[in-house]
Amino acid sequence: MRSTSTRARAARAGSLHVGHHIIAMTASNLPISTEWLLNSTSALPCEVVLSVAMVVTTSTGQKGTGWLVSERHLVTNEHVIRGGAANTVVVQFSDGVTINAHSIIFDALTDIAVITLARAVSYVPLKIEKKIPEVGTRICAWGHPLGYNGPPPILAVGYVAGFNVHNPQGATAPQRRLVLNAALNPGNSGGPIFSWGEQTVRGVAVTKHAPITPFLQSAIAAL
Repeated sequence: MRSTSTRARAARAGSLHVGHHIIAMTASNLPISTEWLLNSTSALPCEVVLSVAMVVTTSTGQKGTGWLVSERHLVTNEHVIRGGAANTVVVQFSDGVTINAHSIIFDALTDIAVITLARAVSYVPLKIEKKIPEVGTRICAWGHPLGYNGPPPILAVGYVAGFNVHNPQGATAPQRRLVLNAALNPGNSGGPIFSWGEQTVRGVAVTKHAPITPFLQSAIAAL
């Protein structure tokens, strides 16, 4: 029989210890799927799970993932919120609580947006590691792929396979993007990428690319 983790026991008891922080939480506020996830990820930092959220732009139907950089600011992809006003963007955290966006700033060239939440949250903001990971680095990503609506994010794992040159129209210099061999899907967009077992963000999921031959394209079109 597997023993219950300290995290899950604390959550049911009414608080969750995250680093040096104690987050007030009652059993009624903690969805069972989140409790199961926290109980099964003892090898990974729970700050990651609690600081990652689902982002939905209700006016366009776009869905993606975001992550906290402060108690009121969440990073995601610009294309996740594209075409929607701030009052149509909703963020759902692992405790099931939804918070509306207050305002949004974005940069379409880098496909990055920062959402200011209508109110602060108590989860721990994630830190950013500026050093570029090497090819072969084992990575993981928490997110909300298409068809999965949480409330907690789910895990994808893989490794850094190489680099790609991205030249968006209007950019003054090419952008270097990581190529990951990992099961990322639409809905992971905007989500954080970590080196395995670490708490600092190494990158942001942007696009999914799976080469499709002309034969497969015609077969799909015929369906």
